[in-house]
Amino acid sequence: RDFTELDALADIEAQLAAQREFEASESIHAIRESTYIRHVKNRAGKVVWQEAADKARESRAQLDEDTVDMALKLESVGRASFGSGPQAWIVAPISGHVKPLVNVRKRAIFPSAAAQKRAPMVNALELLLRRKEHRFDQFCTFTSGQRVPLKVETEGAEVREGLAALHRKISKLNGQRFMKEYGARIIFRASELGGLVTDQGEVKKDAEGNWTLHLHAHCLINFKRFLSRKEMAAWTKAVWRFWKDRWSIDGAIEKVREACKYCVKPAEQRMLSPMELKALDTALFKLHRVQALGQLREHIRYRRENCLTVKREERVIRQNGKAVVVSLPVVLPDWNARKRNRLTTAEQQERAKRNKARREAEKARLAAVERGSHCEPFGPENPRQAEMLRWDTETAIEAVLTAQEPPRKRLAP
Repeated sequence: RDFTELDALADIEAQLAAQREFEASESIHAIRESTYIRHVKNRAGKVVWQEAADKARESRAQLDEDTVDMALKLESVGRASFGSGPQAWIVAPISGHVKPLVNVRKRAIFPSAAAQKRAPMVNALELLLRRKEHRFDQFCTFTSGQRVPLKVETEGAEVREGLAALHRKISKLNGQRFMKEYGARIIFRASELGGLVTDQGEVKKDAEGNWTLHLHAHCLINFKRFLSRKEMAAWTKAVWRFWKDRWSIDGAIEKVREACKYCVKPAEQRMLSPMELKALDTALFKLHRVQALGQLREHIRYRRENCLTVKREERVIRQNGKAVVVSLPVVLPDWNARKRNRLTTAEQQERAKRNKARREAEKARLAAVERGSHCEPFGPENPRQAEMLRWDTETAIEAVLTAQEPPRKRLAP
């Protein structure tokens, strides 16, 4: 067996061992403490080259500086960007170093926040690609066709509509019959907006002076089996007939981080004015730019529900006939998670249905009472009178209505 298959088997065994360890523990707090201590013990004392440490520190400082500059630009035009909570710090108890964290809102336009949000997705994607059943996967890039202008007057509505249309088209491609015939399925997509400046330094603007963006999405396509050259040519021809716009097959990517990066390059974002940056932020607000699909989504959901997480640890692998130590994603118990109930038994599912029906009936009854179309009799003959609750706005507690007090309208908290 090759090392790729051995690594995949080791990951499966580690995932099962972590789940058994979690189920066998008497308290979730005990496993949080034990796994945390083991994780810190394994990572403490790691030797890093000074050049690598300085390069990483400079890159992180530049990322934080760009984030603060963009937040200040957005704040100058009335777009709230800084967080309202207390300032968080990173404290090294041994060295005594103290570093303040950038307190900005978790939006994709900020480089620091985007890096923090995409790290779990990158680890999950890299872990998936190391499995044997994904050795035939291919990365593809799909474009939206024409460039889209970034207009300040419409607050980037054209960009938002273009991304939504691109995502819908990818979903439709995933459901085509020829995709099922060839055993192909898109399990990951990450949209990007680029092309403000070409490699030759040419600025891309339309006749009205608006920046134009090149909308494209990096997608991971899972093939259940190996396709011959003839089958791959037929599949490619079918995709061209459906997509009609430009797309390309990038092949097996070596660095997964290249497929899940920034939405817009920080260097290009610095060229935007505050109003243009606000329009771009409005266009990307609450838009699912990076999304796991199919099997990748199921794996992430399974780990979340079973209190498992993916962390990077050093493992020994063979490269070019030599054993080297590399940082790889592995499955570990999550000490910050809590066991979730999926309503697996029929009794739990039936109880959930009854509770949902009871809540819907209570909402309808209260809505009818507030509209005045339904009045309930007051007195001991009403069996629900003792269960009615009234929100006391002055003391902020719930008080039970008594039989001597006439019923009042239910006030919203």
